[in-house]
Amino acid sequence: AVAVTGPGGRAARRLRPNVVAYTIGCLAHAKTGDLVGALLVLRKMRDAGVAPNERTCAAVLECCLKAGRPSSAMGLVEEMRASGVREDVVTSTLLLRCHLAAGEPAKASRLLDEMEASAVDGAVSAVDGQRGKRSRRSTAPNLVTYNAALAGFAKLGAWGEALDALDRAAARFAPNRETWAALAGISQDRSRGHDFLHDALRLLMRRDRAVGAKAYEAWLLAAARANDVDRVDALARARADGRLRIVVGERGARRRALDDGVRLDT
Repeated sequence: AVAVTGPGGRAARRLRPNVVAYTIGCLAHAKTGDLVGALLVLRKMRDAGVAPNERTCAAVLECCLKAGRPSSAMGLVEEMRASGVREDVVTSTLLLRCHLAAGEPAKASRLLDEMEASAVDGAVSAVDGQRGKRSRRSTAPNLVTYNAALAGFAKLGAWGEALDALDRAAARFAPNRETWAALAGISQDRSRGHDFLHDALRLLMRRDRAVGAKAYEAWLLAAARANDVDRVDALARARADGRLRIVVGERGARRRALDDGVRLDT
């Protein structure tokens, strides 16, 4: 910004922080989990008459998670909404993570439903009239959203919600490394991890989605601990006839020799 000051109309250029600068400040505090510092930057921003945007909101929500204070997120989001900030998929996904981290599966489930409803409502933009063009600030969930829901619900023991999140994801996206990592982590749960992962693999087969080698191997280890011979044999047959497809990265494919019955998707 340029301010004209001084006697005689002499111009002096004075740089003032804009929304980008303040947002970077919030992000710096988010990296260390300094929520007090981030909120101070936010207050200075408002005092200076600079309106926050969705990126600012995302930085503050990230800070809530890093600081271990996810329950503070909702109040901050309400403040942002009051100042005219509209959520996008990034801020909504972070809010979803905050609900899950705060042990609020019902609120997280409701938010996920709202995000999916926005995907339907925003399929056609009424502003520009171009069919199929989605708003830049759409809150339609992406694979990052579903992966966060999968891991978060499972951590809370909300197994039905976790499986539903995986099903919703598989209906729209091909699972990725983060999905496989989440499933592998869930397999470590001694009470339900083995059964959940078996249900997850069968779900992905029904959706005709390939399964990551990391997730499949994690299930095999869990099945071995449970001495679940019958289901191991059943999935081995599914591999042999091509119903269960295993994804192995190019580097991993070079390292291992897979049996002839496995279809390799890279």
